[in-house]
Amino acid sequence: MIKRALAVAAIVLACPWPARAAAVVAVLSADRGVYRAAFDGLRAAFGADVPLRLAAADLALDPDTRVVVAIGGRAALHEYPSGVSVVYCLAPSMDVAAARWAAGRRARVRVVPKPAALIAKVKSLQPAARSVALLWSSAEYDEYASQVAAEGKHAGIEVLAHPVEPTEILRALPLLRGRAQAVWLAPDPLLVTPAAFRMIAAVTARAGIAFYAPSADLVQEGATAAIAVSPYDMGRAAAGAVRLALAGKPLPSDLYADPER
Repeated sequence: MIKRALAVAAIVLACPWPARAAAVVAVLSADRGVYRAAFDGLRAAFGADVPLRLAAADLALDPDTRVVVAIGGRAALHEYPSGVSVVYCLAPSMDVAAARWAAGRRARVRVVPKPAALIAKVKSLQPAARSVALLWSSAEYDEYASQVAAEGKHAGIEVLAHPVEPTEILRALPLLRGRAQAVWLAPDPLLVTPAAFRMIAAVTARAGIAFYAPSADLVQEGATAAIAVSPYDMGRAAAGAVRLALAGKPLPSDLYADPER
């Protein structure tokens, strides 16, 4: 009898925990590309199966859903029940939605490295660098740039924070010549366009300035190197927030994944 009970217990423990899996749902903007990579990272780090749903107008959650990981802008913009905790991933513009969520019920995995990690990566790639320029356009990066500047000051690196309008890139870049030893382009959709990227790569190459891209895929397009976080690692960071929510603990507003090596 005891042997049978132990055998049954072993079988139960070997199976996925249904309650835990059902309590967490991943909603993706699309089941492909970077969204799928983030989902794979979430599932690998969470350690249990996570149901996948696609963002749609008729999306309905199970009554026992406690946490949603919204991956992608379309998924993040969906209206979720007020009692559900939401972790945003690959949704850089979700600051505008912050007021809809009670404190501790919303977390955002940033698409940028932690400010201190960004500075550390610059020093690792370019030990002699004493100045780095940050380029972005969207207002959502203003506070982040200030945080990077503060970290740079502690590390002895001057951070030249330059919000740039997409149409002003050619005028703004020459001003960095002789001042910046490196340029980091934020993953800002307004600036990460083929035309803008080619201009930045060409100008920095002529000026002998290291150009760090926000994605490893862009290195082959002319960047010196990438300082970026991968979608897979963003998904892994989201898993940490899921565990906090399931444990009934408040969520931090911002989470960061480690930069790619």
